[in-house]
Amino acid sequence: MPLGTVKVPTREQLGEVAAELGFSFTEADLAAHHEALLPAFEAYNQLDRMPDEVPVVSYPRTPGRRPAPEENRHGAWYVKTEVQGAASGKLHGKKIALKDNICLAGVPMMNGASTMEGYVPDIDATVVTRILDAGGTIVGKTACEYFCFSGGSHTSAGGPVHNPYRMDYSAGGSSRAAAPSSALARCRWRWAATRAARSASRPPFAESTG
Repeated sequence: MPLGTVKVPTREQLGEVAAELGFSFTEADLAAHHEALLPAFEAYNQLDRMPDEVPVVSYPRTPGRRPAPEENRHGAWYVKTEVQGAASGKLHGKKIALKDNICLAGVPMMNGASTMEGYVPDIDATVVTRILDAGGTIVGKTACEYFCFSGGSHTSAGGPVHNPYRMDYSAGGSSRAAAPSSALARCRWRWAATRAARSASRPPFAESTG
């Protein structure tokens, strides 16, 4: 098997991991597990050997900025920017906000997680290219839950998102900023919005976070 970036563990290493996890493997067991791993590692290395075909970033943009608290009272925005698309198209004149798990080249992307803070993608996601080619204007990134893994509005490292109809109440998740950004008319469309505004009867953060 050719050498690759992703290294196959030795049988000895597999034995050490097994022992740490409380398993007792025979040499035959280790040999079988080692053999079963080889195709997967080769697949990873074939992928690694493929040339990177990085798409061209076609529309100028600024890095954007974190909005001040007074203009982000509901916590719906992660970063504001402006990327103008083509001069004509089905989305011309439409303002669109991206959920912050979508790559927008040159603009920070946090995906709600402190471990990703400071990351700036260098490519546009396919959906971004299509929006801009259709004439849309991207006005920023909206907040989402920590790695988008919550049904509440309180796990993001950037702070909670408030219900647009009642402060201190949940706006839902993981696309929780869809409701405030749309209801407050900060953008015409909210791309990747998967949930409508939650009812103001949802529990306040103090209750939902225990």
